[in-house]
Amino acid sequence: MLFVSGAADPIVTTEEARRLGRPYARAELLVIPQAGRLQTMAMDRELYRGTVLEFLDRSLTTQEGHPDR
Repeated sequence: MLFVSGAADPIVTTEEARRLGRPYARAELLVIPQAGRLQTMAMDRELYRGTVLEFLDRSLTTQEGHPDR
């Protein structure tokens, strides 16, 4: 599970995103500096896109390198 947090989000803070991810052993957190509520992709499109694509690649591939079906 990938959580994406804006460091300046006053509603779901980065600490709250961390707390939400704690129950999930493989949870990951991407924090976009200076991003407010719903601004994460707009503030750093390259970082957002790269992190999400890498996460999906890892999540959709088994240890053998084949798509998990």
